[in-house]
Amino acid sequence: MVRPEIVEYIEKELEKGFHIEEIKRALLSVGHEAQHVEEAVLHVHSKRQARQRKRTALIILIPVLIILILLLVVNLMRQQEKNDFLDQIGGGTQTPADNIPDAGEEPRETIPGQGTVTAPPEAIGAPTDAENLDLALTHGDISYCNKIVDPIVKEICTTTLNPPQREVPAYAESDSLLLDSAFTTGDISKCDGIVDNSTREICTSTLKPQETAVSEFAEQDSINFDNALANSDKTYCNNIHDEALKQTCLGMLG
Repeated sequence: MVRPEIVEYIEKELEKGFHIEEIKRALLSVGHEAQHVEEAVLHVHSKRQARQRKRTALIILIPVLIILILLLVVNLMRQQEKNDFLDQIGGGTQTPADNIPDAGEEPRETIPGQGTVTAPPEAIGAPTDAENLDLALTHGDISYCNKIVDPIVKEICTTTLNPPQREVPAYAESDSLLLDSAFTTGDISKCDGIVDNSTREICTSTLKPQETAVSEFAEQDSINFDNALANSDKTYCNNIHDEALKQTCLGMLG
């Protein structure tokens, strides 16, 4: 089971810039079990990866929110244009029915000072920039973006449907596979193939045989054993990492 106090200590020390191996040695030196330390290291690594994924998702979400706001503004502008147009023609004597052409008749419109003229086909029902943007986003069709006149709106449209790819190191996927394989099989040699330094260090430090960690404290255990016998103090026995030596120490002091 992961020890919360160890996890908290590791996170604080990492924020201060200490190397993971230095933090592990410090924890082991004060009597924490190697297994608890390794479990905490793995837990911290998982949390840091989760935070990175959240940051990446936020980076992706912010442009989307900006686009939605711009879409709202464009739609409001389009509605305002329609209202202005209706206000302009509202003072005439024509009714909406007057502008409906008979079957086969060319569409006509009234222009102040010019009377009623035939409107060019391309001007009748031509989608606005906002409409083309809506069509592009609705259908996922970038060809609608090419019909947009406003360069800013066109850029928003094309960027949304064809976003720039976030650069990911070429070795990221292979590193992840090697890390998973190393943890699954317990084969520390697989860590050597990992390119990213921090990932490789976590891999090797986690799978490093516990005997290595124990041997690092053999000298300290010997000192604690001698101090316990010299001072008849069991406190020194409790600081011994080697379990067999600790029991021998406690047994000798009764």
